Amino acid sequence: MGELMQRLLHQELRRITEDTRPRRARGDAAELVAGLPPYVVDRVIEEARGNPLALIELSAALTPAQRAGRLGPSVLPDAAAGLPSRLQDGFLEQIRRLPEAAQVVLLVAAADDSGDLAAVLRAAGRLGATVEDLEPAERAGFVLLSGEALRFRHPLVRYAAYRGAPLARRIAAHRAPAGALGEARQAHRRAWHLAAASTGPEETVAEELERVAEWADSRQAMASASAAYERAARLTADPRSRARRLVSAAQRAADAGQDERCGALADQVPLPLEDAGVAASFARARAMVELRYRKPRAARILVDSADLTGVERPDMTASLLSDAVHAAFCAGDAALIGEIALRSPALPVPAVPARLAGACCPAPGDVTDARAPALPQASVTST
Repeated sequence: MGELMQRLLHQELRRITEDTRPRRARGDAAELVAGLPPYVVDRVIEEARGNPLALIELSAALTPAQRAGRLGPSVLPDAAAGLPSRLQDGFLEQIRRLPEAAQVVLLVAAADDSGDLAAVLRAAGRLGATVEDLEPAERAGFVLLSGEALRFRHPLVRYAAYRGAPLARRIAAHRAPAGALGEARQAHRRAWHLAAASTGPEETVAEELERVAEWADSRQAMASASAAYERAARLTADPRSRARRLVSAAQRAADAGQDERCGALADQVPLPLEDAGVAASFARARAMVELRYRKPRAARILVDSADLTGVERPDMTASLLSDAVHAAFCAGDAALIGEIALRSPALPVPAVPARLAGACCPAPGDVTDARAPALPQASVTST
């Protein structure tokens, strides 16, 4: 590379890393990455730290699966597309001029994404690097260091440090922090690093990710739970377990309001489902999305599910039909509510849920309280 080109690239790096303009507000930033689902927009903004150039380049580098919402804790590990050639070539050229050990630490820091200097050094130590090996990267202006934190000067530098490394080195850069994370409170980070280092089905890693999903689920972090269930499913060889995890991912995506992603996950579930409980959860997830789009099929999906699962799991019939009544009420389908009431005269669900659902979508043409008395009266029992 000629001296003039080197100087131009150094100027470009300095310009974008020392950009002192205010970070983009959430609304303004979203305009730069329009066309992506809200969940993906939020993640790209987080990764780019509001930097306009990083917002544009990182969003352009997402794979089709990522654009649809398939994201783990970091946007970087699965990204396949490259940055524009001048920037990528320039960053990679400068990174590759660093000593080998400095490149190792930089790669581990990019893969780790925690900003915890001690954690990065513990992981890098497993690959033979030390804190002294950070000095060349710090001198080059790639990272900012304090006593406890490591931060990349610019998101695109982190991206280049990660994507410029061969696959085998990236795998090692994830295995190293996974091996250094032994504490229970770090289990979620360990699981995601192990998943990023996996190149095929690995049930033990899938089980760890499922525990992460359950932990997130218990804290109402539905988007995080969905991402963990989905990645676990992709590491699962057994068809039934894979289907169950995909259904769990779709259900949590629906709970998180990620309707498009829920639909994409539902399309990947192999049918028919052998487990009645999983089939019922699958029906609920599909119905929830249908209902949000104001489509009339939601109630019918739930009724059909009650019919199919009732033989093996009669204990689920009441809740499925109750949900179906709510969905039918929101769709203004009085005939279907009546059908549910007639097929289950002993079931105390039709009338009361219909009244309670009045606030759901009281649009013209919907079922009203005036119709409710014609339905079998429900008894309410306190528990």
